[in-house]
Amino acid sequence: MQIGFIGLGIMGSRMAANLQKVGHDLVVYNRTKEKAEALIKEGAQWCDTPAQLAVKVDILFTMLASPEAVSQVALGNDGYLSIKLCICHCVICNNKIYDYSINFQIKITYQTHSISSSKILAISLLNLLIY
Repeated sequence: MQIGFIGLGIMGSRMAANLQKVGHDLVVYNRTKEKAEALIKEGAQWCDTPAQLAVKVDILFTMLASPEAVSQVALGNDGYLSIKLCICHCVICNNKIYDYSINFQIKITYQTHSISSSKILAISLLNLLIY
């Protein structure tokens, strides 16, 4: 199984490293590639955009710091929802995400791409609601 991880800050890099330590193949993206270097040295594959990452993975994790970051990686020109793709499982682990208009935009985009809310594996930390 290919696991995608977007957002490699303090929390995301450690979560991704733990997945890598137990043998999972990682595909990673971060706004700054330098934060991915340790994971890349251990075998993670780098992608230049969230969209490029999305086509390579079976499950996608995000760990992002702000509503703007969530919007950019999901809905931006090269966001993981910019392509018509069914990501069957998406684990969204974003802390302090309170912008419900972005949540609504993500929900509409999922529906446009025929991705039902029932296919979302988990939404974590009670902050990103796709209803």
